[in-house]
Amino acid sequence: MSSQKAILGLCLIFFLGIVTGIALSIRFTDYRIRQLTTGGPEVMAEVVERRLGRELDLTPDQRGQLRAVAKEALESMEMSVGSRPIFPEWLEKDALVAKIRAMLTPGQVAKFDEILAKNPSKAVIGKPIFKIDRKER
Repeated sequence: MSSQKAILGLCLIFFLGIVTGIALSIRFTDYRIRQLTTGGPEVMAEVVERRLGRELDLTPDQRGQLRAVAKEALESMEMSVGSRPIFPEWLEKDALVAKIRAMLTPGQVAKFDEILAKNPSKAVIGKPIFKIDRKER
């Protein structure tokens, strides 16, 4: 009987660990999503800098430059939301990619091109993602 209690106790501890892990993961994910959606350009620029910095092995100087470019682009988008166009003229994908390429070494440019090739953008900046056909009834 005591071995059954021991096994049942271990199963209960294991199950409670799973439940606790899931609850903490959900809470952390909710916190990060809330931080990203309400944090403004600085938070999003930090995310861009962290991700590309890790994938491209950027130096601290390059990380600072990348963060500045990302923050400038995000601030321009945020400021122009009230007026049209939402995306300013200089904020074209090609211009941003060119600014980022200018700060990279040749080896990093090759990695950056691989990242861009893996993640082609379906959306074109300044154009709607999909078209809604509204027929008159």
